[in-house]
Amino acid sequence: MRQAVQRACRKNEIPEWFPYQIKHTFATEVRPKHGLDVVQALMGHKSSVVSQVNAYVNLKMAATVAFKIG
Repeated sequence: MRQAVQRACRKNEIPEWFPYQIKHTFATEVRPKHGLDVVQALMGHKSSVVSQVNAYVNLKMAATVAFKIG
């Protein structure tokens, strides 16, 4: 599937992207709203370590919380 997406991007002269980016985006959007446990359940991961890799940490949100805490 990755190759088909890349070929289509090149053919249509649009920026290339990769199918795995869809799951990363999904996990990254779910994590701040619902937590890592929900990401783990929705993604079907047996280990939260895998979920952490897929759901990027929202550094802006972390900085905001750190500022509020002091």
